[in-house]
Amino acid sequence: MVQVSIVIPAFERVEPLRMTIQSALKALSDIDGEVIVVDDGSIHPLESQLTEFQAKVRFERQENQGSIIARQTGLSAARGKYLQFLDSDDLLHPAKLSEQLQVMKDDNLDICYCDACSENDNGQVRYRSVSDIAEFALRVQPLPHSPLYRTAYLLEAFRDPFLKPKRSYDAAGDVFLLYNLAPHAARIAHIPKTFAIVGDHQEMRYTQHWEKLGIASILLQQAFLEQCFAVNLASKYRIFLAESAYLSWRKLPRAIPKKFEDAQYKIFERADVGQLKDVGGPVFRLIAFFLGNNAASKVLKWLRPHYQNIRTLPQEDLDILLELL
Repeated sequence: MVQVSIVIPAFERVEPLRMTIQSALKALSDIDGEVIVVDDGSIHPLESQLTEFQAKVRFERQENQGSIIARQTGLSAARGKYLQFLDSDDLLHPAKLSEQLQVMKDDNLDICYCDACSENDNGQVRYRSVSDIAEFALRVQPLPHSPLYRTAYLLEAFRDPFLKPKRSYDAAGDVFLLYNLAPHAARIAHIPKTFAIVGDHQEMRYTQHWEKLGIASILLQQAFLEQCFAVNLASKYRIFLAESAYLSWRKLPRAIPKKFEDAQYKIFERADVGQLKDVGGPVFRLIAFFLGNNAASKVLKWLRPHYQNIRTLPQEDLDILLELL
């Protein structure tokens, strides 16, 4: 029986994908596994450009529908008991799957996640250890290739998804996945080892357009919050979401368009959870003790970069995105 399926949604960008596939095959060297590349409508089929992998990789081609649908296509095609999602420009440590697989089997887990770093070892991400699915999905939010999942758990979660896929969510596809898992109880463990690697290459990563990611995340937060009210989820879901929305609002640059900033803040207001505690470090908490959270946020906002210095989109493209809010 296939133990692990690695699902790689991909569109164009052959060279980073080549390195990603090599990384996936190394991680499966001692495991009965499969690599599935879901070609999301590349102009030239990826299979014909990656002929060296045809004997080792299964290519599934679809019309261009975005990474969210591509992930679901890969999930439906997977034969493994466990499933690893892997973006087409990221890498796996060779020991990642073998160590996570052992923990998954020993403890009968649904999810096992690990820490992350960049390929050049510049900037590690260490996640807090949690066992609650709401905290995992709404607070921790690890990189999409950090967790190893039990395939049956994913299939059950997406049998009737909490949020339906939309193309406008695509820039935040990893958040879409986590929000759909959030209402489904899971057995979770964290391995404090750096096994998920963010690829370092010359081609522009999709998420470097942080405005696209930010607006997609706002749309997802809005939809998730309304579903929380609709099905009367426990209050912790709204609290965790409010924390995430408030922190995102605090991190926005100075002079960002008001529509962007207001949409992010209104999610916190709509959650209606009162004063938040876990929304800043020691300096923020000290200022907030005297002035309150919002006043402290406005004081510290002057330390944030000006939007014009970090923007990645021309005004015309940004205006189109803002119309979605």
